Amino acid sequence: MLGLRSILVFAVLFIICHQSTAGKHNDKLTEKELETLEEIEELLEEKEKENALKKREDVELLVKEAFGTCIEEFNRFRERQKKFKMEGLDGKPKRKRNRLFKRSKRSEEIQKIGHILNCAKKTLIKKTGKTLKELRDDLEIAKCWKKTIKELADGNNLKKRHHSSRSKRTTPDECNEITDVNTYRTIDGQCNNLNNPHWGAAFEQQPRFISEVYNNGVDTPRTSVIPGENLPNPRELSNAVFASASETDVDESFNTLMSMNWGQFIDHDIVLTPHITGQDGAEISCCVNGNDPVERDECMAIEVDANDELGITCMEFVRSASAAAFELGDGKQVTNGITSFIDGSMVYGSTTSEVAALRDAGGKLKVKEAANGNLLPEDSSEDSICSLSGDDSDDYCQLAGDVRVNVQPGLGSLHLVFMKEHNRIVDELKTRQPGWTDDKLFNEARKIVGAIIQHITYNEWLENVFVNDVITKYDLGLLSTGFSDDYTDTLDPGITVGFATAALRFGHSQVRSQIAHMGADYSTLTDETNMEITLKNPHMLVDEAGSKVLELVRYMTTVQGAKADEEFSGAIRNKLFNTALDLTSLNIQRGRDHGLPSYTEWRKWCNLPAPVNDDDWSSMTYIKRRPRRLLQNLYKSVHDIDLYVGGMLELRSTALNGGGDFTYVGETFGCILGEQFKNLKNGDRFWYERAEPEGFSESKLAEIRKVTLSGILCKNQMSPVEENRVQMREISNRWTLRHGKDKTVMQDNTRTYEFLCSMSAFLKINSVKHLQ
Repeated sequence: MLGLRSILVFAVLFIICHQSTAGKHNDKLTEKELETLEEIEELLEEKEKENALKKREDVELLVKEAFGTCIEEFNRFRERQKKFKMEGLDGKPKRKRNRLFKRSKRSEEIQKIGHILNCAKKTLIKKTGKTLKELRDDLEIAKCWKKTIKELADGNNLKKRHHSSRSKRTTPDECNEITDVNTYRTIDGQCNNLNNPHWGAAFEQQPRFISEVYNNGVDTPRTSVIPGENLPNPRELSNAVFASASETDVDESFNTLMSMNWGQFIDHDIVLTPHITGQDGAEISCCVNGNDPVERDECMAIEVDANDELGITCMEFVRSASAAAFELGDGKQVTNGITSFIDGSMVYGSTTSEVAALRDAGGKLKVKEAANGNLLPEDSSEDSICSLSGDDSDDYCQLAGDVRVNVQPGLGSLHLVFMKEHNRIVDELKTRQPGWTDDKLFNEARKIVGAIIQHITYNEWLENVFVNDVITKYDLGLLSTGFSDDYTDTLDPGITVGFATAALRFGHSQVRSQIAHMGADYSTLTDETNMEITLKNPHMLVDEAGSKVLELVRYMTTVQGAKADEEFSGAIRNKLFNTALDLTSLNIQRGRDHGLPSYTEWRKWCNLPAPVNDDDWSSMTYIKRRPRRLLQNLYKSVHDIDLYVGGMLELRSTALNGGGDFTYVGETFGCILGEQFKNLKNGDRFWYERAEPEGFSESKLAEIRKVTLSGILCKNQMSPVEENRVQMREISNRWTLRHGKDKTVMQDNTRTYEFLCSMSAFLKINSVKHLQ
């Protein structure tokens, strides 16, 4: 159809042609002809306005209808969930044992809004034939999208409910009205960045290093880059490349099991991604009796071969809940249910209700009094994520700032020690500042504990995850004196999707097949237990009124962790939570659920060599040779490889100057981890190396710099080192490489209790024995 302007052009040409046929040679239009053209132009402009208005009204109607349709669809979605629960499919006690989240009204409200937004985007794609990016770039549609969301918000139906459900986002002006906003963190992480108060806060959208990739642009998992081909089955991948060659763990050469535990402890401080819940928060089932998959939007169940040792043909997989992604161009996003900062939220919680449940009088944290020392308080709620063995009256489910405290006993031991450390610091502060209020004591102790956790993470743990070259490249090094001025208020410290969904999960391969208590001779092991039995079961930590806590910590700080490589313990690859679940399969599927781009795209983002052609397998020399051949048989293209798979199979990075030092991870995961930990350090206004009021005085900071995890264990009577003289018969190569100590001298000398309490709890010290 001709445009209105085109009609005007034709009118001018008609008049010119009329002049020519009439024998006129004057190139100027007569007054009457000009009037005629002006009248036509005015008429056309008026018609254009009418058409534009009609188009705008049509677009507005289209967008409003999309939202209306999707609100109705969500109501039907909830009715289906209600039906599933009534029929007994959802809310089964067996499924409850597999979850890692408590019911959250905030999360459920965000889940509702995210569902409606995703539906509306898919509806517009279907109605217009445009892609999501084309919809975003259509100014008229984008304008109507924003207008419709505002109208729904004003009607308390959408965005307003999102903000009200999380006690409203705090504005920059409101941040400045908060007492001590420059001295203490808020519990939920808001107002860390005074210009962008929601950055890094709980229940905010996880940012991305690379934009999401979905088949439909919104939420369906990506498929092969080869048209018509699918990605390999996650369990098939797991069986091919992640199965352990033997039932015996391959030991890490230089680090203790405590390194794996600290990694999990920090993970639970900075990220928790809620999944979709059913009616009244019920746990969703995606398979019927482990065999028949249920067709529902909430699920991406994993097909399992009938001959697989798991003994099932359908593995449960519930999708992560969608964040409230209001931007039209955004596909499915996910939420972080806790604060992104390294702030001790796993000790204190990320909401006012969580911290209120943990606080005791006098600025302290609640404890459970026991004959052998205080333990963590008891979680007696029905939502407790814990499975007791049922064979001991002492057993109970522990309560801490993070709901995953009971996931495994080693993790629980760290929760316990930092609860004790908080209360110990409060006692010291009371002695020095007897006039301080309970709130002042609590806030000051919380600030110190958060600083200690940051210091141990960067000074000890990251130093052992990376080689020094990586520490330098990503600016992860710490100052030995003075204050840091690296804070950047334009840097979003939020935990990114690629980091949380893939890179940080490298530690899963460090899980050993068994766990035990270790005697005071540093040799005798008792209560040796398969790891899968201890998952969500705190028995080994709380048994006999906590009398074996020391023996458990002694095991964690003495025994080597499993090697961070492609061989995973059967405890998590075949028997996760003592059920037929495979953590590696779940990790692969979670990456697809979250829209992670392929492994090769991440290498490009990291400025690393990456293959060009689909079959360019031979160029990928940074992946081990045997796994590379296996991947070639499973993936249709090198550009199909999942980030988690490629990252776990990379060769470890080595020090540039040689010397035999190397990292836990390859260069791709090293890049993602490095960038994220840099953001956590330089994007945190309360980073512990800063000066007061956000940080500390020079004298206080000097004391924090002396802290080690071993020292914390010692101060709280949880050290594997008793207070007497000991001899170290062999110091690990890792210690020598990192600190340049004379290994011979250290072997020959006896060392005091104080010296051992300054050593890293992550470094392997072989054969520590008492002098007779």
